[in-house]
Amino acid sequence: MSMHEKIIQDIWPSWIAEDCLGEGAYGVVYRARRIDSGTLAAIKVIDIPSDSQQIAQLSAEGCTPEQISTSLQAIVHDVTEEIRLMESVKGNTNIVSIEDYVIRQTSDAPHWTILIRMELLTPLMEYVALHPMTEADIVKLGTDLCAALDICRKNNIVHRDVKPENIFVNRMGDFKLGDFGVARCLEKTTMGLSRKGTPNYMAPELYNHIAGLTDAASGQRMDIYSLGMVLYWLSNRMRLPFLPLDRLLTPQDRSDAFMRRIRGDALPEPSEASPALAQVILKACSYAPENRYPDALAFKTALTNMTVPAEASDPSRKPTEKLSRTKLYPVLSLIAALLIIGFIVFQALQNRQQVPVTASVSKNPARTIAPKRQAFAFEDPTVEFFVKEALHIPSGSAIYEDSLARIYELHIDGYGLENINDLAHCINLTSLYLNNNGSLRDISALSGLTHLKELYLYDDRISDLSPLQSLIELETLHLDGNQNISDLTPLAALTHMKVLHLNDNMIVDLTPLSGLTELEKLYLNGNQITTVSPLLNLTKLKTLEIERNHLEDWENVERLEQHFEDTDSFRHDPHPG
Repeated sequence: MSMHEKIIQDIWPSWIAEDCLGEGAYGVVYRARRIDSGTLAAIKVIDIPSDSQQIAQLSAEGCTPEQISTSLQAIVHDVTEEIRLMESVKGNTNIVSIEDYVIRQTSDAPHWTILIRMELLTPLMEYVALHPMTEADIVKLGTDLCAALDICRKNNIVHRDVKPENIFVNRMGDFKLGDFGVARCLEKTTMGLSRKGTPNYMAPELYNHIAGLTDAASGQRMDIYSLGMVLYWLSNRMRLPFLPLDRLLTPQDRSDAFMRRIRGDALPEPSEASPALAQVILKACSYAPENRYPDALAFKTALTNMTVPAEASDPSRKPTEKLSRTKLYPVLSLIAALLIIGFIVFQALQNRQQVPVTASVSKNPARTIAPKRQAFAFEDPTVEFFVKEALHIPSGSAIYEDSLARIYELHIDGYGLENINDLAHCINLTSLYLNNNGSLRDISALSGLTHLKELYLYDDRISDLSPLQSLIELETLHLDGNQNISDLTPLAALTHMKVLHLNDNMIVDLTPLSGLTELEKLYLNGNQITTVSPLLNLTKLKTLEIERNHLEDWENVERLEQHFEDTDSFRHDPHPG
């Protein structure tokens, strides 16, 4: 029994944690069962700080124990207020319901454990991986979430983080909105060092920091934009505006599409939306806030009154027309006959396939029978979903192992991914993005992906880099914000490396980097480095950042500085003198 499970049993004796559902950047979620009734629930356990290294880093930066405790206590207070906010709207069908919460402080250290018991739900990303969304499903998601936002409006709440990761589904098929700012509060536990992902669903005015947007009406229109963008994504083959639909995406594709949206280029219609739904979505996603729906209720009304797509009905008859009983019998008889014929044919084929191989070989010695092709069995549904998206295969269809070799680029960012064993079969990958998966520790499955040239692993929980030493073709590697990386020895073999990001880890010794003579950009901010002497051999460096460390050999710092003509290309801590 883990420490968290013991705490759950101690605080709520009538509940038992059955298994861990997932571990994200800001907590661990367990499925729990009430002992007497069998009722299921989800229990999220949040530790503040999440590990002792955050305390060590603050201490190294000169914070006193009192300052550290005061800072963390303020974060606990903010998280508590957000939980109370969610509790105040408890009981609404379309908002994640919090049943109870407890905050426990450790007496001998500045450490708090927050436990939140809530209804057990399925994350939207997991749901859509197993249930392809029809237009009716998308409209229902939109109306459900509009109902949630209308409740927020009545309680003077602005969510500001509507995105697929914060949407859930219950057993009845109702969509619910969760996370009313808890994650944003917990970002502070990284002391501002955590690198944040692209705000794909954020309203342009919020991203651009346009002044005068503090009133409730402006906030509600931001939430409407974000929800519209979620509906766009669902109606556009799971791709956001301006992204190509007919090929694998490149980082430049994503960057260009994002900038076009933020600067206000007219959005194309979602590829798989009916004209009526497309019109509703585009209005919700208008660049100018005043052109959007004024509130969630108006957005919901537009979705509800939307014209039914032609493909959803039979134009040959009236909607209210029903088959009479006399017409129904011949139809049923025909269906029954077809089923019988199909069954006979199926049995014949089965019997044919069951003929012993030796009999076939004896009749024609030169003939061999190919084994039946087996569908690839994925260990993780999230990986399966994104692999099928990359191959443009419908989510309900089978996929075969040899198909995995056709994937050259894959993005699985921010989904709490823990098991990446399936990726070992994507042997031709050249670009892989696994950022912001707070549970990802084991990357041994990557050791055979020897064609990788770009690998992005920032904001995960990786400490062991040994699986990377075989990736000798790597040219770009991002490992920012893993916090636990200290041994860089495995990177010594990556002599083709040109861009290396190692910000916000626990690195002291840079010796393994001394042979990476092709390096052009190196980022080492927020570590525990004292000497830069191993970097003197890196004559091709064009950018070097080494701020927030503990530099001591200032003579070598000055020697490095002379190498950079542009002083902005070399950033380091100020000299103590």
